[in-house]
Amino acid sequence: AERAAALGEDLPDLAYYEVAEIEAAIDAEVLLHPGLAQKVDLSTLPGGQFTHQGRSIYALKVSDNVGVDEDEPAIVLAAQHHARELNSPVMVIGAMQRLLAAYATDPALRAVVDGHEIYFVPMVNPDGVHHVWNVNNNWRKNRRQNSTTSFGVDLNRNYPFLWGLCGASTTTTSDTYRGPSPGSEPEVQTLRNLITRVRPEVYLDFHSSGQQVLRMWAPCATVNSTMQVFQQRYADDLRAPMTYGTRDPSASGEAPEDHYSSGGTLSFLVEIGTSFQPVYATTVAEEARVWPGIRQALTAWRPALRGHVRSSAGNVPLAATVTFAPNLLNHGEVTKSRSRDGRYGLWLPLGTWNVTFAAPGHDSRTIAVTVASYDQPVDVE
Repeated sequence: AERAAALGEDLPDLAYYEVAEIEAAIDAEVLLHPGLAQKVDLSTLPGGQFTHQGRSIYALKVSDNVGVDEDEPAIVLAAQHHARELNSPVMVIGAMQRLLAAYATDPALRAVVDGHEIYFVPMVNPDGVHHVWNVNNNWRKNRRQNSTTSFGVDLNRNYPFLWGLCGASTTTTSDTYRGPSPGSEPEVQTLRNLITRVRPEVYLDFHSSGQQVLRMWAPCATVNSTMQVFQQRYADDLRAPMTYGTRDPSASGEAPEDHYSSGGTLSFLVEIGTSFQPVYATTVAEEARVWPGIRQALTAWRPALRGHVRSSAGNVPLAATVTFAPNLLNHGEVTKSRSRDGRYGLWLPLGTWNVTFAAPGHDSRTIAVTVASYDQPVDVE
């Protein structure tokens, strides 16, 4: 209240999550569902980073044998790259609570938990969120010190894919400052590290506001019409249960674009609500509106091909690159298998494709595959 008086403004609705409350929400689910839920400090994983102010980014991992890294596909849900968007983590926390609560009674959601490893990352930008609650409730960026008077990088302009090509600023004081170099920020490095470790088949990223599902490529990318139709099929499948609209992303250098291009994860950004910090009851209603779309992605979306890439010498799992021809991708986008077990998932439009698996020090292998229907994976080992 003293801060509000000093700033001449009202604090955000206190029902929203402060930094410590995000961690507490994760802890609560672990207590309720110890066999299915595990807290993961993403910053302390090999390759992870602490934030500029020394904070960790936390995830809740959900799976049936949660203490083991199983040979199962992964899914990642994240929120709050932008600090002031206080309603966005409510979508991720709501989803993790609903999924765990439904495990005993909902066969479709139980199958998701039993057959996948799902990571929920409610708050990507804890330094910025701390600043929202303690200094400036309209703060968007992280808290990198750019100069004596300028702070912050827009984390959702800092991802490497087509970094700085459109929609981002080179001015450090701008709300959309892209950062000094691609992937410079610890928060971005930590999220990209998680994606590299688990190579998720699906990634959903929650922002506010606008009630829209954004397409997979920035407006400045060159996108083949077949791929545009393919991604729109999934964007529409996600937004229909939410009765949301759709549009192009605002910029290049956004997280979903990077996760698809660097590893082949089907990735969408969802703009929820109509403002950043509405009264909390409005966001509770919005979470109920958004959940059916999340549920659809969790239960129905499956890549065209699934399998493992292993070396013919000793059957060792390989972190391989998976590409397809005719090539419809114009910016070097690739799918990758994960290193621990060689598992991959390849998203393809309908049609017949020559799929090539390549790894350093090994002969590549090409297989012809026909995709006749969506969400019916063909197993190719």
